[in-house]
Amino acid sequence: MHLAYFDENKYTVENPYLFIGGYLVPEDKVLDLENTLTQIQSNFFGSTALRTDTEFHGKEMFHGWIPTKAAIKTERSIFN
Repeated sequence: MHLAYFDENKYTVENPYLFIGGYLVPEDKVLDLENTLTQIQSNFFGSTALRTDTEFHGKEMFHGWIPTKAAIKTERSIFN
């Protein structure tokens, strides 16, 4: 079994297309991914609480960036 993490864009007049992106994660790696993302969230945002100012977005994750004030580049090797 796999778990899907996904994000979609918001409709605007300037961007009338729907894009959905995400990750499929093997069941045995879900806990590793959750722990890694929680640690990244804590390191960058100083909190593990999920709020609009601490959430990750698909666009930034796809391009290897976590949405922080300093735009710190993330590691892409979560599963290594």
